[in-house]
Amino acid sequence: MGKYVVDELVQHGYRVRTFGRNSKVGRSLENSSVSFFQGDLTKADDVLEACKGMDLVVHAGALSTVWGPWEDFYQANVLGTRYVLEACRQTGIQRLVYVSSPASMLLLRISWLSKKVMLQRKTISITISVAN
Repeated sequence: MGKYVVDELVQHGYRVRTFGRNSKVGRSLENSSVSFFQGDLTKADDVLEACKGMDLVVHAGALSTVWGPWEDFYQANVLGTRYVLEACRQTGIQRLVYVSSPASMLLLRISWLSKKVMLQRKTISITISVAN
């Protein structure tokens, strides 16, 4: 899902910073409009560093498999989201878009993000969590 969100934002003129653990996936997204910040959604300091200098965060990172220990889901989905919210507060980011799997298909079709959200620097951070 993250790649499609990144592509849509770049197509609308945004500079994007992606965030995730998997450097191979993250580096494959890089181009003149996209940078990659390697980090872990379950580590507050990583999330905070990734958010510095951003105007808006699109939070699409999650552990979305159907199997696994409850604690892994809690760490990635609950605490990870909490860390994103805290990082936005600490860095002064005033706009956060939370994207869950059911909403992702709708986001791909919406062009209002570039039309209605007027950003001075047009710099966005995308949190993408990719299983290793």
